[in-house]
Amino acid sequence: MFSIGEWIFYPVFGAGLIINIEEKRLFDKIRKYYVIKFINGIDMMIPVCSKESSKLRKVISKDECKEIYEILCSKPENMSLKWTDRYRYYKNCINEGDIRKLSRILRNIGNLSKVKKLSKSELNIYNDILDIVAGEVCAVLNEDFQKIKQELNTLTKS
Repeated sequence: MFSIGEWIFYPVFGAGLIINIEEKRLFDKIRKYYVIKFINGIDMMIPVCSKESSKLRKVISKDECKEIYEILCSKPENMSLKWTDRYRYYKNCINEGDIRKLSRILRNIGNLSKVKKLSKSELNIYNDILDIVAGEVCAVLNEDFQKIKQELNTLTKS
C-alpha cells in the first residue's frame, strides 16, 4: 500500500503524487481510494484494493534516472519498417509502463526523425511518451517539468 505524499507511476498517465486516501461509499460498499494528482494535471481516484491499483508502482530512484539518461544517449536500435508493427509495440509499452522501454522508444523515434519526417501519429506518440518519461524524471529529481522535457527532447534528437 502506498502513503499520502508518495510519488507513484501509473501506466498511460505517468507520475503522480498521492494527495489523499479517502473512503467512499459506492453501491452500498465502502472502499478506500488513492487520490492522485498527476504531473499532467489530471486528478484521479483509484481503488486501493483493485486490479487497477496493482498497476501502480513507485517512481524510479535517482540512480535509475541516470540509467534513463544513458539509454537516451546510447546507440539507437533498429525498428520495424512497418508502421503498424511499431504502433503496436509503442502502445504495448505505454500500457505496460516500463520506463526503460519507453526511454528506448524515445531514443529510437528521435533517431528516426533525423532520417525522415515523422507522421503525425508517430509524432503524437513521441510527444506522449516524452511527457510520461519527463514526468517521472522531474518527479524523482524535483525539477521543472518543462525543463526536463526540453532536456530529454534535445538528447533524443542529438
